[in-house]
Order: sequence, then C-alpha cells, then structure tokens
Amino acid sequence: MGLTSHNLKYLLSIAQKYGIEGPVLTFGNQDCYATKDNIIQWLKKAGLPLKIPKEIHLSTSKSLSQINKKAVDYIHAKTFFEFIGIPVSDYYDIDKFDFDHPAIMHDLEQPIDQKYHNFFNFVLDSGTLEHIFDIKAVMSNIVRITKPGGYVLQLIPAQN
Repeated sequence: MGLTSHNLKYLLSIAQKYGIEGPVLTFGNQDCYATKDNIIQWLKKAGLPLKIPKEIHLSTSKSLSQINKKAVDYIHAKTFFEFIGIPVSDYYDIDKFDFDHPAIMHDLEQPIDQKYHNFFNFVLDSGTLEHIFDIKAVMSNIVRITKPGGYVLQLIPAQN
C-alpha cells in the first residue's frame, strides 16, 4: 500500500491547517510515492517547518521499484511523518500479516488490546477498509484507539 503524491499533499494541508500530533497509526505498511526531495519541496511550498529526519527510511515495497525505477528513492511513511514533526517513536503501523513487520500485529476485525484504547492522536487508513468484511468491528476499533479530540483520516478508493 502507499500514499500517492496527492495523498501526501493533502496530509500536508491538514498538518498546516490543524496540526498533526503523535502518536500516529497507519493501517498497513505505508510507503510514500515520493522522494525526500519531493517532501522537502512540498513542505517549503506549504510554509511548514522543515524537520529533517536523522535517518531516511526508504520504501519497503520491492515490486514498486520494478515498475517504476524512481521508486528506489521513495520514502516510507514513518519518514514522511518525521518530516512533519512526528518522531519515529510515535509512529505505528498495524497489520494482520507479519511480512511487513508492523509495530502492531493485529486483525482489525477483532477487538484491539485495551492498552491502545485512547492512544492515537492521528489514525490514517489509506487502503485497508475496502478489504475488510466486518466494517463495523473495524470502525469500533478506530473509535476505541483514537484519543478524544484526535483525528481519523480515511482515504478509501471508490468507484462509481
């Protein structure tokens, strides 16, 4: 899964208008379809403070670079969020499958561990909900894990 340039620019506009604070949770492994130079350029254009990460985490998608040669320089979402002030220690991803080594291994259709209740200030779903059978269970988990006053952004593909 990945965040397109349009998604990333939209996230920057949200950061500019409302601010984004951690902890942040993304559903699934999120690569960014942009380089660090793209992000720096967009941050400057948006007038947002520039926080250069200590380490640039690159995209983990091996197949993407086979399709697009520029993708070898694409960054991971944890680096994107670090650019806007969220330290890596406040970035989490959640997934049912272990192959992307998520911070939280969990099936979102099952009740989530209570230690994550009211934990996240920003929850991002950019391509998971449309793969879920029990949407009610996932939405209940989203309500549980989001802090009061926190934000949930769902960038769900739709057609027709």
